[in-house]
Amino acid sequence: MDTLEQVRDHLLQARGQGRKETELEVSETLMEWLRKDKYASLRRMVALSGYLPNCTISRRDMRLHLKELEVCKGPSFFINNVKDMLNVLQTAKEKDLKTFQLVMLPELFSYFMEDKGKKFHLLCHRLCDTKSDYSYYSEFGVLNMKEFSCDRNAHFLTSLQEIQREVEWRTKRLQLEFHLYMLPELEDQFLMEHARDDDLKPIASILYQAGVLHYGCEYWSGEGHMRLYNLQYYPGFGILQTVRAHKEANLTSRQKETLMAARKLIHEIPKESPEQFYVDLAQRLGREIVYTINDRSEEDDCAIGALVDRKANCDGYADAFYLCAGLCGLEVRYVFGDARKPSQEKPHAFHMWNQVKVRGGWTMLDATWCAKDGMGGTDGRYLLIGEDRTEKYYRWDKRFSQMLVQVTDPGRLRDVCEYVCRNREEVHAAIRDARKRKTRKFRVFQGENGITEFNQMVEILRKAGFSGSYQGSFDEQDNSWLIEIQR
Repeated sequence: MDTLEQVRDHLLQARGQGRKETELEVSETLMEWLRKDKYASLRRMVALSGYLPNCTISRRDMRLHLKELEVCKGPSFFINNVKDMLNVLQTAKEKDLKTFQLVMLPELFSYFMEDKGKKFHLLCHRLCDTKSDYSYYSEFGVLNMKEFSCDRNAHFLTSLQEIQREVEWRTKRLQLEFHLYMLPELEDQFLMEHARDDDLKPIASILYQAGVLHYGCEYWSGEGHMRLYNLQYYPGFGILQTVRAHKEANLTSRQKETLMAARKLIHEIPKESPEQFYVDLAQRLGREIVYTINDRSEEDDCAIGALVDRKANCDGYADAFYLCAGLCGLEVRYVFGDARKPSQEKPHAFHMWNQVKVRGGWTMLDATWCAKDGMGGTDGRYLLIGEDRTEKYYRWDKRFSQMLVQVTDPGRLRDVCEYVCRNREEVHAAIRDARKRKTRKFRVFQGENGITEFNQMVEILRKAGFSGSYQGSFDEQDNSWLIEIQR
């Protein structure tokens, strides 16, 4: 034999015959070449022929005797460059190959395996590898995959928005455990390990808003590989997904009781329009559920406490609202963030509320603050509000929620029209708009340095064209005016 190709053909024939040893007669030139690299080239040919490369090699004159040949359980691939490696691993993933050999020149092998195999691990990671087991023969340039395992349903993630979509896809199927594979630098953004306690961490915003109540997390720092496990879902979310999957028989007795209560409630609410239903539902929950936070139980955090026990915290109100609106086929989401009263300079607590779709646009709705025993009133100021109103009361990570309508439409569903103004010019514009609409009663929320004297407000009303007498009351807490035009 004069070439390595001839050697390989001989070894392939031996493998086909099931032989565990064979003898090669090679030319003097080839023998000298093989001896010079200590038979590493020969062992690569052995590996490419479907054997493991760690056989015993002995020489006698121009003959090489190969003993203890062990057949590899999977195919062998020659890797010439990085692209070849990626293509072979992709093929292995698609064909669900568990065992195979990767054969390459020593220089390329060193490139992949330097720094504890970091470059090779990153390639496997891009294919959503779940910690495969492998061994290697560095002196021969052979890598033996023993248990190549990829999550065929997972995707390699390159942005926080892609992480959110992946999580939502899995939570809607109520998966209790799954892996996330992402760019290593994205891992730090997602976890925000060094954030302050009051920061809204993306991992919390994404998981809570995807219906997850509790979860466990482990990750391999710097690799971009994360495992989420022991997922517990908000019962309202879990019940709704189970109903949509036509698997109600799988619900527990408490979940079935909650589902019955939700169906009874939505049956009693007129369905003139989606927006009116949202408002009526939030106000019913506000009237009938007692807000509790100090004397809390696990079920206060969910729809079970809200709809069955009639007591809940903000999580329970939002979960109950999500379940009821979802059962009606309406588009609704959870929102996790901070909330505060208008009189407070800083957000006072983590909070949960909802986002709903109205006439093609998304608005915020806070059933908790509609509660008579909650922190807000029952005047509807927290119902179907747009971007102009949310800045006043809420802080959340807007990257993980739907874009809100910019302006809350005053008077669409409220007894009192409402305007939110950042300065005095906008106050004048709001009052002119109220005059144009012939509105007799409206509220004006002001920014800093707003109007506090009634005679100043009267002057603005007259300039806008209002006639007759006026009644006005100033709310220092909200920095707002309630104006009523009397005939």
